[in-house]
Amino acid sequence: MNFDTQNKKLLIFTGTPSDSSKDFEYANFFKNFDGEKIICGGSTANLISRELNIPIKMSNNVMNIDGLPPSFVMDGVNLVTEGVLTLSKAVEYLKSGRVTGIDNPAGKLVKFLIDNDFICFVVGTKLNQSKINVINLKSRKEIIDEMVLILQNKYSKKISVQYI
Repeated sequence: MNFDTQNKKLLIFTGTPSDSSKDFEYANFFKNFDGEKIICGGSTANLISRELNIPIKMSNNVMNIDGLPPSFVMDGVNLVTEGVLTLSKAVEYLKSGRVTGIDNPAGKLVKFLIDNDFICFVVGTKLNQSKINVINLKSRKEIIDEMVLILQNKYSKKISVQYI
């Protein structure tokens, strides 16, 4: 990834790799990224926590806001959220143009997306067994694909997506 160093960069990690033997490589890419960092997904946060030995802590705000689970805190990470529900809500906000003053994890995610010039998505393709039986829930890939199109077309963001 070759980004101009004068522009703000954001890395969003969501989902775990389909090949768990890549977990350490995945975590090191995250650790060494030069820019702001977000994790969207509990399994993803657990992977980064385990591989980099960084504890995950509950945020001060433990309330469920707009149907979204609360965010978490990890040293060296700008934001840690639940995955698919938070990403879906962020897509709703981006579509509607409601991108400021939203005090929930999806609103915070949107603020980072708007505030950065280059956004790098790293998307794990391992199937999350806990989400398989949920009706009407889009796949992580579908959500990211939709988000990327909105960010490029409506907000003129430069985007990179890597599926692993």
